[in-house]
Amino acid sequence: MAVDVMVPPLGTTVDTLTLIAWYRNEGDTVVKGDPLFCVETDKATLDVEAPGSGRLIRISAKAGDVVQTLTRIAVIVGEGETTPAADTKLTTLHQPAAARITSAVAPTLAPKVRAITDQSRNRILISPRAKRFAQDRNLEWKTLRGTGPEGAIVERDVRDALKEEPAAQSPVTLTSEVDATELMLLLERINHLGTAATIDDLMLMILAQALSEARGTNCPDEAYDSGLHIGLTVETKEDFVVAPVLNVDTLSLRTIVAETARIRDAALIGNIDTADVNQIAACITNLGSFCVDTFTPTMPVSQCPLIGIGRIKRHTSAQGDSFSLWLSLTYDPSKIRALAAAKLVQTVVTTIENPLRALL
Repeated sequence: MAVDVMVPPLGTTVDTLTLIAWYRNEGDTVVKGDPLFCVETDKATLDVEAPGSGRLIRISAKAGDVVQTLTRIAVIVGEGETTPAADTKLTTLHQPAAARITSAVAPTLAPKVRAITDQSRNRILISPRAKRFAQDRNLEWKTLRGTGPEGAIVERDVRDALKEEPAAQSPVTLTSEVDATELMLLLERINHLGTAATIDDLMLMILAQALSEARGTNCPDEAYDSGLHIGLTVETKEDFVVAPVLNVDTLSLRTIVAETARIRDAALIGNIDTADVNQIAACITNLGSFCVDTFTPTMPVSQCPLIGIGRIKRHTSAQGDSFSLWLSLTYDPSKIRALAAAKLVQTVVTTIENPLRALL
């Protein structure tokens, strides 16, 4: 005989459900006990079993409809059985409300309901409210342990998980005004000898020495695994790009000058190689030529310290000319200790003020 497919009552306080999906289409053969459709309340998402075996017909509600509990939304007819005569169509809330069935007979008419955590379906039970709450906060909810009915994940589980997650730490920037007089005098002497060095070239040597002295305290140990590489921010036709200068601690100043010149030329024609940029131990960005004094350097590789170099200023007095620049160091406090970052700034500043130290 024909069997009505009913919207299940899920407690005395639940009058309506949202139909999420049908697992069978009109005319398909269904087997009693197999999941037939899925419904959602404000607390859970559940599978409803087929109340009989046969052919599924007269589906009157579609996915997304809000349906009244204990109303018929389809019919299952047996093999060879003729379609029963059409009668009053019991429908969703968006149509006239169906007659109510008393709570005394409701349990006998309701189909069986299974939580979607049923292992045969390999799905996870979570309330729609909790799911939306987690998705709005980009939380991976599938790994959470539910404390709701049938082990369902409820909103309080999501809130507890968010409390447990460590708060993201913002980058910290340290700045220092540095006496660059000796650095500029050294640069003048080097260039007088025929080596066209720049401030960036000397800073690469200075930073390489500082990082070598502080190995393991200023960036992850793996940053040194394949050599001490330092990123250098260079200008392209449209923007800036970070290019790695490899094994800086093993290079002479003359070799560094040649390598940075090659990198700048390659950047201008769009032929820059950034394959090793994720292996750098630090990065130097110099915006002095753009009349920038202080800034917070940024780049995708946040686990390493980022050195910013500002404009070099000349100071004239009766005692002669002197020079100064602003140095900044930006670091991720979840990767680098504050004391280590401060000591790195101290070492770099001391070496800038006594630059021959980096050449010895």
